[in-house]
Amino acid sequence: MSDLGAGHIPIRPLSASPRTSQRPMAFTSLEFILGVWVAFLAFNAVLFLSVLGSGVLTNVSEGRPIFDGMAMMFTLTLFSLPISGLVFATYGWLAALGLGKFLAREPRKWVHRIAYLGLGFASGYLSSLVLVELTLGYPTEGAPERFLNPLHFWCAVTAALAALAGWEFASRRALRKNPATGTVVAATTTA
Repeated sequence: MSDLGAGHIPIRPLSASPRTSQRPMAFTSLEFILGVWVAFLAFNAVLFLSVLGSGVLTNVSEGRPIFDGMAMMFTLTLFSLPISGLVFATYGWLAALGLGKFLAREPRKWVHRIAYLGLGFASGYLSSLVLVELTLGYPTEGAPERFLNPLHFWCAVTAALAALAGWEFASRRALRKNPATGTVVAATTTA
């Protein structure tokens, strides 16, 4: 029999934090999943806004109406959501998980930020390169047209910003509510 009175609901104990003094930047599965979702949403939002902004600037500089030709934004969304969803569902989350496990012992946040920017950049560039190769191909055999396409770099920068946003969200949320000891908190507050 419980010693709780009527109307009291027993509270399930919280799961233990994976963060220790040896692994100050370890995340729970839920924290990681939320970071991946934020990265996915950030990628699509940043891509949409950057293409929209680029279109508006081009229209203004060429003297056309501001939103001339912006119907293609709907088409962009129809392609970017499933493609980025496929990337995140297949290898994007797996690469982020591996990087997170590799860096769990590293307390300096700037190392994580650079690593996730790099992961996002590489993922965005390679995904764009492979997608364009498989869908459109290239009429020429020249490497500069193939590998230095501005579209690849646009996707790479967008993915880098999204990966950073996902990591920032997950780390801030996780480390803010971390009930760990003073040594872990001190290690995780390193900028």
